[in-house]
Amino acid sequence: MNDSEIEFEPEVSEVFTTAQIDANQVLLAFLQNEVTKHDRLEKERINLLSAAEWSYSNQEWNAVIDYARYLKDYFAIRSYWKDSETWLIRGLEASQKLGDQSREAQMEHELGRVYANQGNYALAREHYQKALELAEALQDPPKLASVLHQLGVIEMYQANYNDAWLFFKRSIDLSQDLDDQDGRGATLHCLGMVQTARGDYESALKYFEQCMAIWEELGYEYSQARTLHEMARVETSRRNYDQAREYAQTSLLMKEKSGDRQGYAATLHELGRILSKQNDLIGAREHYLKSYEISLEIGNPQTIASALHQLGLICIDLKDYNEARSYLEDSLQRSKAVGHKREIAITKGALGKLAKAEGNISEAIRLWSESLAELEEIGTPQAKTVKEWLTKVREDSTSDIN
Repeated sequence: MNDSEIEFEPEVSEVFTTAQIDANQVLLAFLQNEVTKHDRLEKERINLLSAAEWSYSNQEWNAVIDYARYLKDYFAIRSYWKDSETWLIRGLEASQKLGDQSREAQMEHELGRVYANQGNYALAREHYQKALELAEALQDPPKLASVLHQLGVIEMYQANYNDAWLFFKRSIDLSQDLDDQDGRGATLHCLGMVQTARGDYESALKYFEQCMAIWEELGYEYSQARTLHEMARVETSRRNYDQAREYAQTSLLMKEKSGDRQGYAATLHELGRILSKQNDLIGAREHYLKSYEISLEIGNPQTIASALHQLGLICIDLKDYNEARSYLEDSLQRSKAVGHKREIAITKGALGKLAKAEGNISEAIRLWSESLAELEEIGTPQAKTVKEWLTKVREDSTSDIN
């Protein structure tokens, strides 16, 4: 007789069910107590997923929501996107079965974050808007502040900086009213990122320094690592390369310790950018390739596109034009797929640089003209650089004709 054909007496089945409920409660208690210890959760991953699956199969809706809530950060930091999506969708279903709008809003919110991290901004915005509607209906200021923050993040990623700023300001005003240091720190971090993208580096550093003080007070090493990474980016842009490397290396060590693979790949990328600015092209390419390989494993399209873009620029400098074109065209297609306006525009600029290196001046002018128009529309500092390239190539072309 196969195991599937075994039939138990009712009292035996009851004992098994009771044992499963007890085991489930033990695992949920473990998960709640160890929620920030991702290495320990990794060791218990199979058991935790099995218990969550049992809860879903047996319509233990409160437990399903708890598993979705407490596993979300672990899934995110380990880049287990499919697991995260599956359990948040099930958590959303469970909250709807229970008629619990508060937890329904939370599940919609977290699903938005998952899709945003994968570069699916349209789907992310859809879930955030649902969460926003629920938070407004519930008159829940903490949820409202959090959703406004995430809508700001979506606009920032798509280089809609003015819209992002408005969402962030609404969010931080609510956080201050609520004395929510965690939410205030997260939004200060993003305001710094917006100012970095706008080229206002002094203002960006002030925001980052404010949120670093909050992270240190709260003891959030993961958040400190993220902010140090952004401070490294600012110092790279200001050409303070020694300070930039110090921030980036500290961030890298902290991310390695926490198991943050996506963050680790991003900081490897930043170290590559620092080396590139210092003309260490071979060292830069090694860092970009490591970042690209990790990003491929994780499956984050935005990080992949950015790494491909930088590899393309390195190959132009090394005069490996065929390889440069392959990297840059791949980067452009990936950026278009997720609708990242800034990455699309700057990659067109890089393709224009390649065209000029190959002697195709008319193609360089076409690509730079498109890039400039798009960068000016979204208001990023790269527009100035592309405008200088375009002005110079046109002057040189006129000089050649005369």
